[in-house]
Amino acid sequence: MFPMTSIATALALFFCATALAEPADNANTPRSLLAQAKGLPSEFEEHFFDVPLAVRVELDQQFLGEAMVVLTRDDRITLVDFADVSDSRLKSSERDTWSNYLKQGVALGGCQANCPEQLMAVHYSLENSLVSILTENAERDDQAPLYYSQPEGGSTGLIVRNQLNLNGGQNQDLGGRYGLEASSSLGNWTQAVNIQLSRLGGLDDQTYHSVNELYTQRELEGSFLRLGLFTPSSEGLTRQPRTFGTSPDTALGVMYGSSDSLAINNPKPAVYPIYVTANRQGSVEIYRDGLLINTQAMPAGLQTLDTRPLPGGIYEVEVRLIEDGQITSSTQELVYKPSNWRNHEERWRYNLFAGRESKVLSNWDEQDDGDMTAGAAFNFLLHPRVILGLSGRQVRDALQYGTSVDWAIVNNASLFANIYQTEDYGTGLDVQGLYSYGSGSIVAS
Repeated sequence: MFPMTSIATALALFFCATALAEPADNANTPRSLLAQAKGLPSEFEEHFFDVPLAVRVELDQQFLGEAMVVLTRDDRITLVDFADVSDSRLKSSERDTWSNYLKQGVALGGCQANCPEQLMAVHYSLENSLVSILTENAERDDQAPLYYSQPEGGSTGLIVRNQLNLNGGQNQDLGGRYGLEASSSLGNWTQAVNIQLSRLGGLDDQTYHSVNELYTQRELEGSFLRLGLFTPSSEGLTRQPRTFGTSPDTALGVMYGSSDSLAINNPKPAVYPIYVTANRQGSVEIYRDGLLINTQAMPAGLQTLDTRPLPGGIYEVEVRLIEDGQITSSTQELVYKPSNWRNHEERWRYNLFAGRESKVLSNWDEQDDGDMTAGAAFNFLLHPRVILGLSGRQVRDALQYGTSVDWAIVNNASLFANIYQTEDYGTGLDVQGLYSYGSGSIVAS
């Protein structure tokens, strides 16, 4: 198929033989093209640089296609064209993107600037005649299910919880409170009811009643829809921005927001992949604070580490690449697995509601009735260490605004700040700092 296939195969076989014969090279990986070609006979070297070579191209360890490329002594690779892509499962549009990029000529190694499509590194392996392209999506598995499937016919059920409190004493009238909470399921919708009965006793002998919740809700993949009577809240957010002023007790309306109720609790990879380039098959040891926390087998070439087994958090690790029983490289890397954000691929979380303040089925005079109310709140994962928040709400005739930032400055210190404003109330600022040490923590506010 390729005019240079036999030459490429001979180069690969010769490299394998010399690699077994030569002692371990302790130079930092990845090795340059000149280092990989070192020791080849001159007649082979003439057919290695500045001539078309047949290679296999992989994108995040998925087959992209068989191609012809040209290598140069300054560690650059240029794509001539893809020759066979029949066995690739990647989209043609994705292949065209990388084809256009590689045809411009690309420096091998880590991408330093103007990196397209979240590119991290490009590597060529003479031993395998393989061009590896690594992006930030390397550890993401598009085939793994993210959410549980609901029964086609739904389900039916009822759970009821009762609570009764009584109080009184000598020469005192009996008072108390009764609460009823119930949740049910009809089809793929769930219902919730919260009823309170209260008698204060003493001079006030009236029995008060209120319905705090009476709604039906549908859980979707990553979100929920609620209809009925509910207490407006920022359900579904990681961090709720603070606001000034009052909030409606109950509202009759609709709410829509983020939800993890159906999410499958799969081990999550780090936000940013960690990769090594092995000259030959070996292993990788990962150390945290001098303690070994993980070991992985590592084939030759550009490879990403499996960060799913690593502990959650944001911390520094030492990655040691071991080949032929010797440490050939040791690098310091940061693991980004923030524990305060469930799915790093979905950077937005939100909550929206609209309705009318309502005291239906309630005789408490303190509750308002009849005014329109609406609100929206958002969280955005700006960086694994930084979560931004923004909210706006209309309560009666007043508009309430709030902003927040949650910043994990270092592994054991974080800062949470709010700036909020409400019409006729003013502007407020709230700053909290948390520092954790071996046996406790310090909070400043």
